[in-house]
Amino acid sequence: MAEDITAQLKNSFLFKGLSDEALAAVAQKASLRDLAEGDVLMRRGERAKPSDPPERCADIARPLR
Repeated sequence: MAEDITAQLKNSFLFKGLSDEALAAVAQKASLRDLAEGDVLMRRGERAKPSDPPERCADIARPLR
């Protein structure tokens, strides 16, 4: 299943430019969720809230340079 997630991440704007190793690390910790129409997972530029549990705060989600 991690391989499927890695393949999806490669096509995602958020993870564009990450190495295969970094994508595999993200995929190992990722979980699949179903979102209803209109639900928002995150917005571009939005920071994690300090009250969010650590598993929701990806330390690899930093701006690409």
